[in-house]
Amino acid sequence: MDNRTEFRIEKGIEIWKAGLIQNSNMTQDNVEELESHLLDEIHELQEIGLSLEESFLIAKKRIGKTKELANEFGKVNKGVNLRNRILPYLKGILCFLAFMSTTELLTNALVLLGDKFGFNSYLNWISIALLIVFSLIPFAIIVRKYKTHDFPINHLMSIPFLVITVMITKSLTYLTLIYMSRHIQVEIFGSLRMNFSVFGLVFSLLILILSSFIYYISKRDNKIIVAE
Repeated sequence: MDNRTEFRIEKGIEIWKAGLIQNSNMTQDNVEELESHLLDEIHELQEIGLSLEESFLIAKKRIGKTKELANEFGKVNKGVNLRNRILPYLKGILCFLAFMSTTELLTNALVLLGDKFGFNSYLNWISIALLIVFSLIPFAIIVRKYKTHDFPINHLMSIPFLVITVMITKSLTYLTLIYMSRHIQVEIFGSLRMNFSVFGLVFSLLILILSSFIYYISKRDNKIIVAE
């Protein structure tokens, strides 16, 4: 009995395009142009009697390997290549700023809420507890993303969304700090600011340690090219 899975041309093309899109040397227009050539090749091969799967494999080979195509388009798209290489770093910086500013805003807001309900003696501990909880959120998002693949992290990491988030949270945080400086005791306010400073330092160190670990693991497995 033939247990061979039925070939789906749409899925094959999508996988092929995904490999091209991941390369920083190519634009969306480049990928669409190559897809058009691929479809033309498939059509011509089918006309001479080849199956759909055979036509796809031969056409893909004729178009060229992803690495070779990337090198060719890289000569033309030098500006695009540079921008695409910079974008991940910009997103990383914006994600960090958005997380820190959102965490600070939420912590300030909840501390003010605690002050309003008469928990003045516990504001320092409330602040510490909130910062610990918020520090776990990024790791929870990562776990959810890679376990279920249904968390909309791509939308959250879009540059316009991140820029707007940073601008709004920074503005609101400034207002909460003004209010806190006027309505909370100086000693408590100083402790709260110190808590957030320590939180920022520890969280930054965790990111540095995690980044270094991933970097050297990837280098060991030859998954990245290290610039000498």
